Amino acid sequence: DDIALNLNFDMLASPNWARQVYNGTDASNQLPSSVEGSGYIMWRFLRHFESRGLASHRVAFTGRSDYGPFLEAGIPAGGLATGAEVLKTMRQRQSYGGFANVAFDPCYHMPCDDHLNIGWGVYEDMVDAAGAVLFDLATTPGLRDKLRFP
Repeated sequence: DDIALNLNFDMLASPNWARQVYNGTDASNQLPSSVEGSGYIMWRFLRHFESRGLASHRVAFTGRSDYGPFLEAGIPAGGLATGAEVLKTMRQRQSYGGFANVAFDPCYHMPCDDHLNIGWGVYEDMVDAAGAVLFDLATTPGLRDKLRFP
């Protein structure tokens, strides 16, 4: 009852990045009670990027990050990422630049994943989005009603 939502910010500066928003409407890895609230969070992030003329796309909730236990408990979640070990597609390259058929972060969970392995330009975009949407949600009157929290 004390937790209204979970925001997850994972991999916010991958060097071969794409602006990724967790797909809150994906019901495969969350309880039905959290889908509406997770979708609401997702749309806030998508609208933020759109309002700044920045490309972004949805990525699936896989349950493999810190948001997993919240979704399992029926708590709405959402957040941002810039990619990990998955290969960037040609379509994503056309939207974001970088290299197709190369991992978003070739150093993911490897010794080379250090302070030099950062996409600084996208990092600013992602931190801006995280802060703006967090502030927006925190100051939204009746947030629990909008999240349809049980």
